[in-house]
Amino acid sequence: MQLGEMPWPEVKELDKEKLVPVYPIASFEQHGPHLPLGSDYHQAVWMADETARRFTDRNPAWTAVRFPPLPIGTDELPLPGSVNTPPRIVYRVVRAFGDQLARAGFRYVMLTNAHGGPRHAAALEAASRVVSRRRGIAMFTPSIRALYQLT
Repeated sequence: MQLGEMPWPEVKELDKEKLVPVYPIASFEQHGPHLPLGSDYHQAVWMADETARRFTDRNPAWTAVRFPPLPIGTDELPLPGSVNTPPRIVYRVVRAFGDQLARAGFRYVMLTNAHGGPRHAAALEAASRVVSRRRGIAMFTPSIRALYQLT
């Protein structure tokens, strides 16, 4: 399910105890002359959709909804088309997002990330930990573990 295509009364009726919002967050940057600027962005969306599908296939009582993706990241090279955001801003945006979801009653939040920038991944992880601790929810980014294994 894509949250951006759902009217708010339908979202309100979802069982937040068995709901996992999945939020793709990745950079918008160059990857050489042969790949699109949105490579990380598109991969994060795919990871969100595929993770949600696999999770709900294995846990049919649960619902996963994908938020619209956020094209934000840090550690991008200063080349035409790349958008670089300081790590502290990535952290603040993700933390504000998590705070709002917690206030809205969501108990779980998953972030997907396909960008390999270490400060980007660290900002997502730090924001997830702070929101989880302060708001009493489980906000996590499994992508950092997958990316770490590739390095």
